[in-house]
Amino acid sequence: MRVAIIGCGNMAEAVVSGMNRFGKYEFFFYTPSGKRAQEFAKKFSGKAVSFDEMPEVDRVIFACKPQQFNEMSQLWAGKFNSKTLGISLLAGVSVSDLQKKMKLPKIIRLMPNTPTLVGQGIGIWIKSSEVLEAHEFVSSFGPFMELIEASSEDELDFLSAFSASGPAFIFEWARILSSLLMSEGISSKQSQILIQKLFLGSATLMDQSVDSFETLRNKVTSPKGMTFEGLEVFRKSHLENLFKDVIHQTYRRSRTLGDQPVLPKFESFLQKQQQSPEQ
Repeated sequence: MRVAIIGCGNMAEAVVSGMNRFGKYEFFFYTPSGKRAQEFAKKFSGKAVSFDEMPEVDRVIFACKPQQFNEMSQLWAGKFNSKTLGISLLAGVSVSDLQKKMKLPKIIRLMPNTPTLVGQGIGIWIKSSEVLEAHEFVSSFGPFMELIEASSEDELDFLSAFSASGPAFIFEWARILSSLLMSEGISSKQSQILIQKLFLGSATLMDQSVDSFETLRNKVTSPKGMTFEGLEVFRKSHLENLFKDVIHQTYRRSRTLGDQPVLPKFESFLQKQQQSPEQ
C-alpha cells in the first residue's frame, strides 16, 4: 500500500512508527524544505519527494501544523484522486474543511498521542460519511493504539484535550516532581528513576486493577496520615478546578485553531467551578 505523509513532525513519527511495525507500506514523505522528509525516508525506508515527484497513493496522511493547513491545502488541493483516503492528524481542522480544501471526499480525522511511539497510544477518530467501511483503517492503526470513535467532531475535539494533550500535562507534573527532588540535593539520575517508576508503576496498577481510581487513591491514604495531609493541600487549593481550567483552555484552543465555535454542551460542563467546602 502506498502512503503519502505531508508533514514530518512528532505526531507523524508516532503514527508512521506504528504503521511500520505492524504493516507493509511504501511511504512517500514531503516537507517544504525536504530536510525532515529525508530524515523520515532514511528512518522508515521510504522516499523523500517533491510535489511533482509525489506518485498516486492509496492514503495520504496530513500531519503539518494546523496553522499551516491553509498554505498546505493551496499547494496540494486536487493532487490526489477521489478514491484516496485522507487521514488528518490536524487539531481543530474539520472534516468538511478538509474535504473542501483538499478536494477529497473520503476523510478520517485522527487525534493520536505521543505514547503511540511505544505502542501505548490513544487515537480519537471520526470519519466522513463517504468512508463507508473503516475496517481497513482500524486494522491498520488498532495494533499500536487504542482507537476510540467519537460520536461527533465536537466530541473529538473535547476528548483530544484529555488524550492528545494529556501526555504533556503528565510530563509537566513529572518535571515538577523531579525538579523538587533535585532542589533538595537528590541527583538527576536518581530523581529521574524515582519519578519514572512512580508514574510507570501507578499507571500499570491502574491498568491491571479492577478498583476505581478513587479506591486506589484511598488504599494509599491512611486517615490523618502523611498522604492525607498532602491530599488536603490539593483539596484546599481547588486542584480539581485547576484541571478544569486546563482542559477548558486546551479545548477552546482546539476549536479556535479550526475557526470552530465552542460548543455550549462542553462549555457549560467546563465552567462548573464547584468549590469544595473547606472543613
